[in-house]
Amino acid sequence: MTPLVRCSVCGYITAEGKLKDRCPACGAPRAAFEAFIDPVSEQRRRFLNLNIHPAAIHFPQAFATVLFALSLTPLIFSGVLGELFFSTEKVLAVVLPVAIAATMLAGLLDGRARFRGIRRSLILKRKIVAATLFFGFSLGLVAVTWLKDPADSLVFNTWAGILALGAFACSLALGRLGAKVAGPIVPGD
Repeated sequence: MTPLVRCSVCGYITAEGKLKDRCPACGAPRAAFEAFIDPVSEQRRRFLNLNIHPAAIHFPQAFATVLFALSLTPLIFSGVLGELFFSTEKVLAVVLPVAIAATMLAGLLDGRARFRGIRRSLILKRKIVAATLFFGFSLGLVAVTWLKDPADSLVFNTWAGILALGAFACSLALGRLGAKVAGPIVPGD
């Protein structure tokens, strides 16, 4: 395994051979670096460096945000433009639960690799609850979006807005919880 060094100022870790005269993260001089032994096995590190979960989470967060905005468009647009926005909402509503399910799987694998299990982590348990709610809101949004009765557009728009807001709130909660466990990836103050 390549010898690693860690910046004593910011916690940045790099291979000793890649270090130049300054820390690439904070600019501290090379003298601020100290030897570092990675507590994570090489096999686990290879998996973590794929960054599957952090990359996957951005899709459902973006979809939830856009779906919430699209749920508000009937208040502003009608006619052909309104129908176009509604068609977009229907497509994204179907993709959202699929993206959430994939992200949940990636999160479970990532949590097991990073923390050697999920049972001991209260934050990971909260993430599972929030993700399950997120998934539930997204399934409700699919049902409401695809079962829309044109005669009850006010009822539909209200329910779509509530479900989209719930999904959006869950995505924000997941982001905040995720930021709390990001520290083990990038150690330092």
